Amino acid sequence: GNLDLDGKHVCFKGPVENSRLPELLSAADIFVLPTLSEGSCNAILEAMACGLPIVTSDGAFNDDILDERVAVRVDPLDLRQIREAVLALAAQPELRQRMAEAAVRHAARHDVLKRVKDIVYWLESQGVLRSGSWAQRITEGQGQEDKPDPLESRASGMHM
Repeated sequence: GNLDLDGKHVCFKGPVENSRLPELLSAADIFVLPTLSEGSCNAILEAMACGLPIVTSDGAFNDDILDERVAVRVDPLDLRQIREAVLALAAQPELRQRMAEAAVRHAARHDVLKRVKDIVYWLESQGVLRSGSWAQRITEGQGQEDKPDPLESRASGMHM
């Protein structure tokens, strides 16, 4: 089938206010984000929380938040694969429904605070943040009014 990008079934919104995201995502049938490098992506988690099956990159950077129950993984540079994945989901409402239900359950298991702690741990392991930094205090619930101290960063030219 032909995918009409100028028709009534596709809507390009451009930038939108964060407060409108749940409303707009809930109006969609499929979430497509063929990113090249955005791992552990909040946009994907938000779409899953709104009950959307996902079409996204097959890169390992998505492995921690996606599996075959909630996503169709494609080569992000292969337009044919992206098109086929969208058309397959569009043609199978029962599959979309199963994936949507699984997506909501799957998204609920991804705790934002745990993700922040994991990122802080990784940044410390890479020498980007010192142990005891403002980010670590925030993830431990201390010093939430503290402002970031760019001098705590040890990576040249990198500021948090």
